[in-house]
This record gives sequence, structure tokens and C-alpha cells, in this order.
Amino acid sequence: MCIVSTLPLLLQLWTAYRMKPRILLSSWVAPIPSTSGGAQRTNLLYKALAEIADVDFVLLSLPAKYTAQDMKVMREEFRVKACRSIKRPQELAPWKYLPFPRRIRNQIANNIDGSRSLLREQPKLRRYVGSKIEFNSYDLIVGRYAKSLTSLGLHHQAPMRLALDVDDWDLDVYESRKRAMKNILKKKVLDWHIHNVKNALPPLINSLSTIWVSNKENLDEPLLARARLLPNIPFLEDSNESQQTPFPGKGEIITTIGCYAHYPNVMGIDWFLGNVWPSVLNNRPGARFKIHGSGLDSVNLKERWQRHPHVEVIGFVGKVEDAYKEAMISVCTVSEGAGTNIKVLESLRLGRPCVSTLKGANGFDELVEIGGLVPCQNEQEMIASIVDLLENREKAKQLGARASKKVKNEFNFSAFSKVVSEGVETALSAPKPSV
Repeated sequence: MCIVSTLPLLLQLWTAYRMKPRILLSSWVAPIPSTSGGAQRTNLLYKALAEIADVDFVLLSLPAKYTAQDMKVMREEFRVKACRSIKRPQELAPWKYLPFPRRIRNQIANNIDGSRSLLREQPKLRRYVGSKIEFNSYDLIVGRYAKSLTSLGLHHQAPMRLALDVDDWDLDVYESRKRAMKNILKKKVLDWHIHNVKNALPPLINSLSTIWVSNKENLDEPLLARARLLPNIPFLEDSNESQQTPFPGKGEIITTIGCYAHYPNVMGIDWFLGNVWPSVLNNRPGARFKIHGSGLDSVNLKERWQRHPHVEVIGFVGKVEDAYKEAMISVCTVSEGAGTNIKVLESLRLGRPCVSTLKGANGFDELVEIGGLVPCQNEQEMIASIVDLLENREKAKQLGARASKKVKNEFNFSAFSKVVSEGVETALSAPKPSV
């Protein structure tokens, strides 16, 4: 084929490329390394947006947190245009001038101003990002978490279309902490934060053209009446992982995986080892509990948890599938937090039933109905459910297989991408708001 005859095709492809909308994704959680649920969702959201748009990325996080290779990948594969951290309350005036040790200063700042500072514009940050990109050159700006938009003041200073992706609804974060809190004074502090967040969120939400939420219960929140449900999905390799993780024919291994820099995950393991594990071992002396995940290095968690009998802390695994290869079942032990627990979906997708707290099973009613996900109200129910599955290997295998099929069919990237595309289409069909 001669060059002249290919020109119309090349021109068509170039025109189609140029006609793609321009989108800016702003997030304080990086897309890599994908070792936490937040990073995995950022990664997936960027890829879904990139299927339909020309996407740039602003990372509102401390550059020193990432290796040179991480930054190289983010610049080349995720088109990071700016990287600078949102300042924490204790780093802002007047708190940074308090003549106290850092630990005390941090506590004072967070207790008094944490909720207000996180939803407040930071002019220096906005100026820095504005020196790297032109906000008004984008057809849509998408924020991961509320503060990824509010810290840049985008909801009240510029006439642009905004969208927000929420997997940790700010009110849920504080309200779940309050429910788990027994100290009356600390509850009062959380009431103060809840009051501040309730006042801060409406101006942001009202400025949005599209909202995605990961938690089905958030759809009942009046402020999120326009939101679209965008469930999390398992973050697995594209290969046929079910063939790599056949259900074990022997052994009674229970597994869990998480990012232990996230304190609710630490609280959950502590609760499980103190209140559930001893009774499980009394009933099933051959049981083993393996803990996988990141964030273990700096807090001596490995040493603390391995003091319990038949507990092994594996730590980080390169592939999620590796955490499940020997396991009969998994447990999800979180009792507070606001996001959707991807570990639940990953376990079920790999054919392992998951015994969970009510919090961990929240939003997965259809998976509870088919039996692969077992929600427990208290430690007694969790003990009984774990023992039952360990005693009945064939039952556990069948429940896992049934759940795996449902997750594969309904919680996949194609479905995730479709919801993202529909939200973007809605946002772009609306005129740009005027200041």
C-alpha cells in the first residue's frame, strides 16, 4: 500500500485521537506500588479513564515516599505532571508554631483541626500545581477522595467540570471510629470532626458533575443522591489465576491480607488473635493462620503476632494469588473504616470462602446470599463459622467455586470501566459551570 493511500486513514486516526476529551486525575494516593486497596483503585480508575480520554495525573503526595523507579513509571505510564504533598494540620499555621514536642503538637492539631484542614484549600499547593499544568485546559477534573479537589480549591475558584470518586466517604470514616470508641472524651472529639465535615462537604458535592461511590450504603446518603455505584474489583493478574490456585486437598490454613499501615487492619488482627484464634485452635489444633501484606516493618507487628501459637506472618507477596495457594479459607477482621474491602472479593474470586466481620461484609449482600461470604456479628459466630468450614472441606470448596464464578462475572474491569465511562459521559454532556 502506498503512502498516499494511507493518508486518509492516518488523518482519521489522528482526528479521533485529538477529539478525545482531556481529563486530569487528582489523587493523594498513588497508582503504584499497588499494595493497598486505595492504590489499586487509583490504578484502575486511571486505566478506565484512559480508555476514553487523554488523561494526565496530579499526585498530591510526598515524592520522597516513592523510589526513583516508581516516579519514572508514574511519569511514563500514568503521565504524572506534578507531585507535591497535601500538608497535614500540624504542618500548617498556627499549629506548627506550638512550642511542644512533635508528638503532642500533632495530637493537638489533629484533634482540633484535623477534619477542617483536610477539606480546606492550600494556596501554596494550588500555585505549585498551577505552575505545572493549566487547570482550564481540561474538559473534566476527577478527584480521588474529597481533599484531592478541595486542597486545590477547584470547587469554588474555577469554572470547570468536576467529578469525585469516593471509596472512603469522609463522614463514614469518623462515624465508624466513633462507633468503635469507648472513651467519652474521644467520642466528643469525633463529634467535632463529624460536625466540621458535614459543614465542609456540601459546597464540594454541589459543584460536582459526577460522583462515584464504592459502598452501596453510601447511596442512601442524601448528599450522595446523584452518585453512581462503582464497586471495587479484585486486583489480580490477567492470567488464569484460578488454575494457579486450586483448592488445597489437605491442611487447614486460614489466610488474610492487608496493608498494615492502615490502622483498622492492625486493630482487626489484634482482635482476631485475642478473641477468636484461641478457640479455633481448641477446636481444630491443626489449624494455621498466615498473615500477608505490607506495612509491617516499622511497628514490630510480626514479632507481636507470631507470639500466638500457629501464627505465621509472611509479609509482602508479589502476587495476591500467592497469599491463597495453601489456604482453605480467608478471614476479614476489620471493625471500622469506610471503604470496600477488596480482600473479600480477591478471596472469593480465587475460590476461597471468606469469614468476615459485619463491617468487612458490608455492601456484598449478593455474595452473602450464595454462601461464599460469611458475615459474623461477634467472635462466637466467627469461631463457629471458621470451625465449620475447616471441618467440611468439600463444603468450603463448593462455596468458594460458586462465589468465584459470580465475582468473575460481575466484579471485573469491563463492568468497572463501563460505570466510569457513563459517569464521564454525563459530566461532559453538561455545560461548564460559571463562577
